[in-house]
Amino acid sequence: MQALLEKYEGELERCGLILKDGSVVEVKNIAPEPKNAFYACPEDLLPYLEEDLIAGTWHTHPNASSNLSPGDHETFVFWPDCRHYIVGSDGVSCYVVKDNTVFRE
Repeated sequence: MQALLEKYEGELERCGLILKDGSVVEVKNIAPEPKNAFYACPEDLLPYLEEDLIAGTWHTHPNASSNLSPGDHETFVFWPDCRHYIVGSDGVSCYVVKDNTVFRE
């Protein structure tokens, strides 16, 4: 969790992956409005997807809580086998997907 908390800085949303070995990787956020959204750069994700190395995703909510947003829900359901972490002003929250519904763990 400490590695994720260290990513909570700046005014733009940051995003990345948590690998199966526990490593935390940051990828480029290519969202048109990165203050309010994140879209992970596909080229940055590809090597990890090809090698089946991904255990989870993470992103930050600058100046906001780690509560799930509607956009987060839409993104997380596309990655049902991963844990999803949101780093906010209140710490880190973990979410999982079951039956196309996102739950806080």
